[in-house]
Amino acid sequence: MVSPASAAAQADKMTALGLAEFKVKVGDDAGVERVAAVREAVGADASIRVDANGVWGLEQAVDEIVAMGAYDLNMCEEPLGRQGVADLPDLVERVDVPLLLDESLVTESDARGLVAMASPRLLFNLRVSKCGGLGPCLALARTARDNGLGFVIGCQVGETSILSAAGRHLAAALGDYLHLEGSFGTFLLAEDIAAPEVRFGAGGLAPLLEEPGLGVSVVQERVENLATFQEALI
Repeated sequence: MVSPASAAAQADKMTALGLAEFKVKVGDDAGVERVAAVREAVGADASIRVDANGVWGLEQAVDEIVAMGAYDLNMCEEPLGRQGVADLPDLVERVDVPLLLDESLVTESDARGLVAMASPRLLFNLRVSKCGGLGPCLALARTARDNGLGFVIGCQVGETSILSAAGRHLAAALGDYLHLEGSFGTFLLAEDIAAPEVRFGAGGLAPLLEEPGLGVSVVQERVENLATFQEALI
């Protein structure tokens, strides 16, 4: 949620790293202008999706998505929030952009409610931290597949390599996600508490994790340096 000029500058840096997918935070007064600036920076071939974090009502969502749609959106994440789920069928009918549900999709019950709306343009955002772990994410992916819906594997902003590793294993197990987020590591963190660092490289590419468990180990010294207190449990 930065100025349009700053967003374009960040997009330039990401393009230099070989990235071709961009997620833009919107929901403030500068949202449309920010999307326009990023599109100009990344060119016509890049994929842009936006995330409103559930701040819009129905009418504002229609207006904003239609305006941003002029810049060729791939999808809009969480336009209405959990409080606006009942308005999703109406929104789907009034905009052409697929809608990705994040905070509105946490449990299997949420998934069944979205499936009942019978729209292939309602997509699932699966986050290990939000949906209760790897098992629930796999179940939600199965529900999406069984009903002809696409899904994205999301991430928690500022996650350490522990959670990033879990997300990467989920991605390896599923394979048919529309987008994959995560593995930012020290691109966002001042220091990671696990090793090896789970971070993507040029072009957004990263290898499979093949070590035991999640493929990472906690570095005790880093945890101790960050701890505010220590308590021994006997």
